[in-house]
Amino acid sequence: MLKRHMGAVHVGTSGWSYDHWQDVFYPPGLPARERLAYYAARFTTVELNASFYRWPREAAFASWRRRLPPGFLLSVKAPAD
Repeated sequence: MLKRHMGAVHVGTSGWSYDHWQDVFYPPGLPARERLAYYAARFTTVELNASFYRWPREAAFASWRRRLPPGFLLSVKAPAD
């Protein structure tokens, strides 16, 4: 019998800070600055969309690293050219 082992599966979304998610995914009254922490408590990964359009500053990456829990995966979207 052939056994296949699948690696870890991480489920997330493309981006985490959308105003139209307020009161749908994010609870009423949650400040925008708390969205990443709320998201990271429920998912294990997210795709960073902003990097496709404009590369974030090093300070932004450092801030995300400090604010995200250990083991959380941040997938960085980048243009091909």
